[in-house]
Amino acid sequence: MTTDTGAPILWPEGDTHTVAYAPLDPAVPEELRGVVPAALRLAKLGDALRSLQATDGSPIAAEASQTLADSSAELLTGLAEADALPPATRALIRLRADALANGTAPEAVALREAEQAGPQPLTVLCGPLCTWRQKSKVPLHGVVVATRHEPSDELMAAIDAHADEALATVERRLGLSDLGVAGVYPIQVVDLIACGGEANTFPKHFAYFLPEDEGIADRDTPNKKTILFRNGYRLRFTQISQGLADALLDGPRVGEGVDVAPLLLSWLRGHDIAHGVTMPGMGRTGSPDVEHERWMALQEAISDVFGLLMAVTPEWLELLPAGAADDIAAIFMGELLHYLRRGPWLWGDAGAAFVELSFLEQGGYIQIDDDAVVHWSTERLIEGMDALAKELVAEVVTAPDAATVYRFLDRHDWEGDSGAARVVRALRTQLASVPTALAYA
Repeated sequence: MTTDTGAPILWPEGDTHTVAYAPLDPAVPEELRGVVPAALRLAKLGDALRSLQATDGSPIAAEASQTLADSSAELLTGLAEADALPPATRALIRLRADALANGTAPEAVALREAEQAGPQPLTVLCGPLCTWRQKSKVPLHGVVVATRHEPSDELMAAIDAHADEALATVERRLGLSDLGVAGVYPIQVVDLIACGGEANTFPKHFAYFLPEDEGIADRDTPNKKTILFRNGYRLRFTQISQGLADALLDGPRVGEGVDVAPLLLSWLRGHDIAHGVTMPGMGRTGSPDVEHERWMALQEAISDVFGLLMAVTPEWLELLPAGAADDIAAIFMGELLHYLRRGPWLWGDAGAAFVELSFLEQGGYIQIDDDAVVHWSTERLIEGMDALAKELVAEVVTAPDAATVYRFLDRHDWEGDSGAARVVRALRTQLASVPTALAYA
């Protein structure tokens, strides 16, 4: 007999999960190495402060919580004195200190952070922070301290400079017209030094979307940005996604000695931009008409498909080392397994991964054998994604009614004995030795 405690489900029930320690190994600039000890102390205080919060954010022990908040504010004030910081960054860190010590509204700080669109030498988040919506509906105390990774910011700027050309190439490739994007916001690429409190719980994020993840409703601000942890994202791929890929994928692999971080950035920026894909006739059917999580799965699938197609255009590939098309395709397939493992019935991004794998299998673009091994090639993967993009446009993006969308979803249901369903079962039952989440050493 089981009792419903209301506890959140982050992974499929009954699965075995493993947490692995991994060194962050941030590339901290020489002029900011002096802030590392204070950053680590701030993260530890964040762990303690979060432990004294209920899941609704209220303090369990108000006096002890304020003591920890005051100590955190002192550390923040010290961090703001670093010589390498520009005035805007110093002012923002001091505002965070004031919010902790004096109870001033953290929302004002979050809005100021979101306004800082350009790269910052030091990024500090310290206050209410959201991670997983299944865990808590309110922000809880978290700490993030990170330094800029300049080569990655330069790569991201180059990718963005060629985004319109890449999108035009995808438009021509698919035979579409008037394909556009809206709502594209900057990404700041950083190396994570320390995380504490809510940011240090499992599973850890590799990016935060601001100001939403600081508790500001999406509709309340025109300024948005993403903070992306280059080292955390790379670790997540090499320690988790690559292990799943080695076990279940028979196809191209990331080249020996290749740094996956720039490839991950290119793929993710394509996915991020593709969230804003627009075209004539869209919007006749939406989330009010289709069950929320299934609708979100389709939106993530659209972003995955158009994002991958942008990432393998000549305009973006020429910014990366030779052979990057195979490497990006291998990264995409490994990440697909990573998300699929979360359970397509629980998460929109896992549902998207299943839709993609199912479509590729049904169309003969990949083959999945009785042992759930996926046999694939880069050329056939891209052909399959071309075909899926066209079908998503016709049956989701410009769908005339909900029935059309549901017919598409019904063709890619995770129940049954398809090859894609076998992959889900293998991920859940055979690969428990591959970590589910990382702890940072």
